[in-house]
Amino acid sequence: MPGSIQSFKSTGTHTLIKQGAKLVENAADILEEISCVFPQPQPGANRNTAALPDLSPEELLVMGALAPYPVHIDDLIRKIDMEPGKISGALLQLELKGVVLQSAGKLFSLVDDG
Repeated sequence: MPGSIQSFKSTGTHTLIKQGAKLVENAADILEEISCVFPQPQPGANRNTAALPDLSPEELLVMGALAPYPVHIDDLIRKIDMEPGKISGALLQLELKGVVLQSAGKLFSLVDDG
């Protein structure tokens, strides 16, 4: 229960729940909600070059610097000859395309093929 039904302070949250709001505790909750727009890869699906979504040259460069073991974004910035903002943007696009997984602490890794 987000708040007492007797308290006027809970009116806002109760209204949002009535309208179908969803509790968001982490990034996975958000990705679950937008999965109809950005489908997530299915566990066990083999990832090969032919199965990759269309990637920009920047995305391909960033993806090439990643591995299944998480890498900190600062290490990627030192490793890749690209502006930090472009690396960050490429990582976001790769994450939305289901190619990269972001972990806590700005750690990034390739999605496990499973």
